[in-house]
Parts: sequence; structure tokens; C-alpha cells
Amino acid sequence: MVPAELERQAEIAHWINANLSVPFSLSGKDHLALSCFDLSVEHHAAICALCDIPLYGSMFALVRVQFEALGNGLWLRHAASQEQAEKYQTKDGLKGIGFGTLLTIFEARVGASAPAFTDLKKRYWEILSNFTHTGFQGVARRSDDTHTGGVNYSEQEVLTMLRLSGVLAHVAAIELAGLSGGAALISTSLDRFRQYGA
Repeated sequence: MVPAELERQAEIAHWINANLSVPFSLSGKDHLALSCFDLSVEHHAAICALCDIPLYGSMFALVRVQFEALGNGLWLRHAASQEQAEKYQTKDGLKGIGFGTLLTIFEARVGASAPAFTDLKKRYWEILSNFTHTGFQGVARRSDDTHTGGVNYSEQEVLTMLRLSGVLAHVAAIELAGLSGGAALISTSLDRFRQYGA
């Protein structure tokens, strides 16, 4: 099952690269947001590459980073004030504003009918942080009685991380399409996301 899912995720990464690597003329908050979305998309491609090798420890560690890049971009584009965007570019960055708070502010600003990103954070943040920061969950999967390496990652865990990364990549792609100003590209990106969730 992992090879089939990896093939699907690689196709998503290729489609995003082929269709959303377009010239942009942006400044200020939108330029910052675009860079966050682009980085989130790149992390998805890297997650696919790491899964293929397979280097599951690094793959799992990168999913939280991908989520953060997306969340920061959503906040910058849709919710941050100009002053906050300027502070984001300083050495203090987002100091004092937790990631959950950014998501809550973004969802309130866009009038989300359901807190999808806040729910994603509640569901996955603890385990993603564990993998990213070398917590026990990540360390426990590094060895068994006779071998080291990524020997204790279940197929279901790998599938879950791939699929979650795919969701994040699709949202970043939709945002990139929105910043491109192309109605057809926005529509296609939304359609692909709907099909992904079906």
C-alpha cells in the first residue's frame, strides 16, 4: 500500500511543480505568504523523496515543519496586520504568538465554518512534535532487538503521514493558485483537492 500512496503523492508534487512554478509579482505580506506556501510544497516533495529511500525518521520529522510553513503562510496572507508582517521579518519573528493562536486567528478572520486547521493541530501536533524534536515516539522507532534504523514504523503510520502531507500540500497549492490570480488554476487546484479528499 505504501508504494501506491507514494506514487499518488509524487504525482501531486509533480503537478504542483509543473503548474504553480509561475512568475509572481507580489510584495509585502503576499510575498512572504507565497514563500511560506512554496516552502510547504517543497517539504511535501522532500517527504515523498525521503519515503522512497526510505528514511522514515527524517520524513516524519518534516511533516510538522510543513504544517508550520503552511500555517504561517495562511496567517500572513489572510490575518496578519502590516505591523505583524514586518515583525515576522525581524529576529523575534513570531515570538509570543503560538502556532495554535495563529491558526485560530486565521480561521476567525476568514470566517471558517469549522476550525479545520485547529482540529488538525489538536489531532496531530503532539506526535508530530515528538518526531520533529527527537521525542520518545521518534526514538522508539529507531531500533528493535537486533537492528537500528527505521525498523518500527508501521505501514499505517507511513500512510497517515503521507496522506496528511498531501492535504497540506493541496492547501498550499490552492493558496499559490490564489496568489497567481489565475481563475482557471484556482478552479483546477480546488477540484484536485476535492478529488483527493473523496
